[in-house]
Amino acid sequence: MSTEADTTGTAIPAEPISQVISALYKKLIRLNTRFDTQTVSAQHIELTEQLAEQILESLIASPNPLLAQLHFNKPNLPYFFNFQFNSIIFAALLVLRNNLNLTTAQQILCGIITWTITAKAQIDDAHTNASAAQNNQVKAQTIRVLNHFQRQIWVSLLTSISASELPKLSGFMQARNTTSPHSNFLILALYFATLITRKSHKPGLSYTHALQKMVQNSHSIGLGQLEPLLDYPGIFLPGSALTISGHQHALYLGKHQSEFYTLAYNAAEKRYSDDISVISEAQIQKVAPPINLNHIKLVEKWWGPQWTEVQALNKSPDSRKLYPKGFRPDRPPESLVGIIEHLNQQDIEVDKLIRLIQNEASFADHIQMTATQQSRENIKIKSVKHGLLMNGFERSRSVLVERALITRLTQHHFPLQDVIYQFVKLWASFASAIAQYHPRMLPEQASCWVYFAASGLFTHAELKLKQNWQFVDSEAKRDNHRIKLKEAQLLWHHAYKLAACWAQDKELRDALRDIPVKQPFPPTAPRTLAHTLLNLSLNLASSIFFKGEIPDYDSDEYLQHYCTRLRLDAAEYATVIEETMKNSHTYWPISNKCVFENG
Repeated sequence: MSTEADTTGTAIPAEPISQVISALYKKLIRLNTRFDTQTVSAQHIELTEQLAEQILESLIASPNPLLAQLHFNKPNLPYFFNFQFNSIIFAALLVLRNNLNLTTAQQILCGIITWTITAKAQIDDAHTNASAAQNNQVKAQTIRVLNHFQRQIWVSLLTSISASELPKLSGFMQARNTTSPHSNFLILALYFATLITRKSHKPGLSYTHALQKMVQNSHSIGLGQLEPLLDYPGIFLPGSALTISGHQHALYLGKHQSEFYTLAYNAAEKRYSDDISVISEAQIQKVAPPINLNHIKLVEKWWGPQWTEVQALNKSPDSRKLYPKGFRPDRPPESLVGIIEHLNQQDIEVDKLIRLIQNEASFADHIQMTATQQSRENIKIKSVKHGLLMNGFERSRSVLVERALITRLTQHHFPLQDVIYQFVKLWASFASAIAQYHPRMLPEQASCWVYFAASGLFTHAELKLKQNWQFVDSEAKRDNHRIKLKEAQLLWHHAYKLAACWAQDKELRDALRDIPVKQPFPPTAPRTLAHTLLNLSLNLASSIFFKGEIPDYDSDEYLQHYCTRLRLDAAEYATVIEETMKNSHTYWPISNKCVFENG
């Protein structure tokens, strides 16, 4: 799944929703057959990723009728496929509500799809010919192929719990630190499917009661992952059969604010009405277990033209509640553009500038916070005007651009995001400390430059697939990122493009363009100030973050050259190290996030 899909959203499918749902079931069944009957290959991986992507796209485009399938048992299908589809849809709901990057979300769904495929014998021994030994063989083949393609997140889900531990899910729900947060999505999805899926003549729990039981049994990580569901879809799931006041029955379609949209049940005709009725939550008396759905085309009828009209009238349709449309990283926010344009004017109207900043609450808070940090007397700055006076216009420009950029780069979570952010914080802290010793640089500008230079770490698709990153300890890579990736050059390419889209200084853009170009040491051509600053601060941050070593000034010719270019002597270099280590407030979990490799 491309990173662009994270921010541009997904078009509503042109085909009827019943056909979309039917196609997803058919593709899932065919995928199961392929895994059961063929040696696992790259094609299996590609088809699984395609299916996971289609499920996410369909759910984002038409959330309510897709989520309703959790309350519609398909009696013509074996228990296994009802269980598998329920676990996948619930997992998709979880990862989207937890605001995961779509590439990461796709990998988690792939893990759940293949985990259930390799656990058929344990999930539904009455309707499968596969033995546990055959399932284990398929699992081993899948892991081998996934390791070849470095699908670390996917592998982590497949190996987090064994199929034989399926009956122990409630224990895993309560245990702390048994799995990673991302593997915990698998446990939640499997446990939910166990609770809600009808088996033989035993009805499953309603979504409402299943969610209640999961909350009661969850540890803190699970509770945090379930919490977003309370906002959307809430404690009632679309597709729920309700008993409402007056002993009436209705099918719940969805809600807007306090209005619950339903279809009343006509007992005489034994069908739901064609007209939508609005009720309040107070009228709901009971939620029935999942019902049998014999004809998938009924979904088309229930969430038909009237439902489409309701969604059109709502200012916040369900697709936005499920997964709010993200911001494009290559486009600065309009509010920031207006502020920068005003700062670029020869005569700045301070009152107008203050109003522009106050119109964006996050900018106003950030200006005040950074000014407070600059105050030597630790005076808390409580107004934008005072913050501007403390920071000055140029510092304020860099502070606001950096804030907006970080917000866009970190808007959707992926496993390496936290550790990458900590590394970039350390890198920016070094750059800021070095800039204090140069008359042409401002610390805030240097820090902002680093976040543009590091932006590829947040946008490179390969890093969305990993749970740890590899650091190459090589002298030949001292003028570059030392992260091992198949297309490492894209790190700088993304950074250069982003800086251009955000209309950053030519000096920064030139540096980002030239850094990946190999040059002899010492360089034959003079490098720009930005180029030198970014390289030196990157190498200091890499040595300390990845190796736990502080480069020695006296014995490092490379270090001395760049310090000289930046007018930094040995004593000042030592002060930069000391101040950065004291003030950067950075942590780095090296033990479980970084893998070292000699260059």
